[in-house]
Amino acid sequence: QRLCHVLSNSRFLGDALNKSVESVTWLGDDDALIARSRESLDVQCRSSLSRNADGINDFATSMRAMRRHEIERIGLARLSGVMDETACLTGMTDVYDAIIDAALTWAIRYQTSAMGLGEPPAAIVAIGMGRYGGQEVNFSSDADMILLYRPADGADEQVANQFARKVVDALRQVLQGPTTLEPKIEIDLDLRPEGKNGPLIRSYASCREYYSSWANTWEHQALLRARFVAGDRALGEDFLHDIANPLRYPISPLTDAQLGEIRKLKARMEAERLPRGVRRDRHLKLGKGGLADVEWTVQLLQLQHAGDNASLRLNSTLATLDELERRRFIDRGDAAGLRKAWRRCTAARNGNYLWNGRVSQADILPDDMYSLGGIAVYLGYDAHRGQHFENDLMGTMRKARDVAEHLFYGR
Repeated sequence: QRLCHVLSNSRFLGDALNKSVESVTWLGDDDALIARSRESLDVQCRSSLSRNADGINDFATSMRAMRRHEIERIGLARLSGVMDETACLTGMTDVYDAIIDAALTWAIRYQTSAMGLGEPPAAIVAIGMGRYGGQEVNFSSDADMILLYRPADGADEQVANQFARKVVDALRQVLQGPTTLEPKIEIDLDLRPEGKNGPLIRSYASCREYYSSWANTWEHQALLRARFVAGDRALGEDFLHDIANPLRYPISPLTDAQLGEIRKLKARMEAERLPRGVRRDRHLKLGKGGLADVEWTVQLLQLQHAGDNASLRLNSTLATLDELERRRFIDRGDAAGLRKAWRRCTAARNGNYLWNGRVSQADILPDDMYSLGGIAVYLGYDAHRGQHFENDLMGTMRKARDVAEHLFYGR
């Protein structure tokens, strides 16, 4: 019964089952469907690290196959009613965390050996950003990160820099290179200092100088979801405590110029990043009342109040929203509207991807009743209720947009 339900409601999972037929057996065992713990994932990663110390192809294959397997497991669990949406987001984040931690460990060991060094000349850390930093990974999400290094005591700065750049190359080769038939694991480094124009990895000292002297207000905002992911924990904690925290949790209130900068960037993003030909009310991320409206509204309130309220220093959108409501920085009705929109848009995004299997279409709500009906089933609607689902979602997004107009744009 579960197999028929999955095959009729998910092209992505149908294709996945063809590649790993043994996973069909999971459908008969709820315990086998539940997302594996981080500890269990780490055990598998350590085993792969020990078996593939030198061979990039075998190691990359094992990491990518693990991700494919675990995302399939979580998708099957969600469609079978074994896991809820929140558990799925956490489970998929854990998969990314375990793999990136293992891949960075492998890359550091590999380059230390390749350069003929006894010890790594630099500590390296990966900091999660965006939805990945907030532990809100979708089925279609990539992993937003920034990477930085700090030379080891007595190490030559030039050697440390060369080593760090080579480690990033090796990390990207493991996750994204054409080394295996398994699908790539996408990471996005565009939120790093200077964006696409900046180096893929920079030193801790360089990061500190950039953020203290050149960072825009929106970059302070982006740091709200920054968290340690992999690599040298001491370096990660120094970055978060000494560089990120003073900017993302400011003691002084935002100036009118800073508020204007954030609002202007948000409006520009809505105007320029929306795909051509897509109606604004049908884009689950950038559309009116979509994920960006909810997240930017929550983050603006965080920037305004987290400096004086340590309980607001959270990475998760919903956890922050709950705390904002508890401390009465947002009233109950507005919080409920934003929360409902975020949950429904997130679920619709996941359901859309599982339905059609295309990352490029995951954010766009289709307009044909057949596809809408398939996504609706993922959200718990009965069959052939696509129109009802569409009306509910659009109404929820309109209400969230009204809240954003008031709280974010001040209208």
